[in-house]
Amino acid sequence: EKELFKEACNIAVNTGKFKMAWIGMVDESTRKIIPVQVAGNEYEYFSRINSISIDDEVLGRGPGGCAIRDDRYVVCNDIENDPIMLPWRQEALMCGYLSLMAVPIKKFGKVKGAICFYSFEKYFFDSEEIILLERAANDISFALEIFEKEALRKKAKEAIVESERRYHTLTEFSSVGIFRTDATGSTTYVNPF
Repeated sequence: EKELFKEACNIAVNTGKFKMAWIGMVDESTRKIIPVQVAGNEYEYFSRINSISIDDEVLGRGPGGCAIRDDRYVVCNDIENDPIMLPWRQEALMCGYLSLMAVPIKKFGKVKGAICFYSFEKYFFDSEEIILLERAANDISFALEIFEKEALRKKAKEAIVESERRYHTLTEFSSVGIFRTDATGSTTYVNPF
């Protein structure tokens, strides 16, 4: 997951030419968005900004909070004049960010975080750019689901191995006769009873 997030942000900056890209995941206990990966010209932005909430409050009504809470992309094409950025405006402008887009990241249909893209240009995000960035976020979501499925598969495989080990131990030390047959009725195992 960490490598996926790192690669996604690096591609956004190096190939997409964004000035900054970051991924934030929701901390369910604090209901805050925690930046887990950042790429590009960050200029200590995160050390200076107000925390970002997912609740419907002042610090949750910015692009990231709305993207996560409302499960939709949010575009702010004029950070300087858009009221949605008021709590973070000064810091964003100090970094030279003039527009941004936040897109939700999901896992099995549940929003888990957001990826945010920042540009030094006003009105950078047009309909074509929005479609591309939504696809990129969907690809991240798809990869997260694959990771989760693989983890569940490994866990199930480990549970089967453990179950077989316990069964073997029980049959080896049981004081009663235990045998196993195949579908044709041929004996395939007899414990040492």
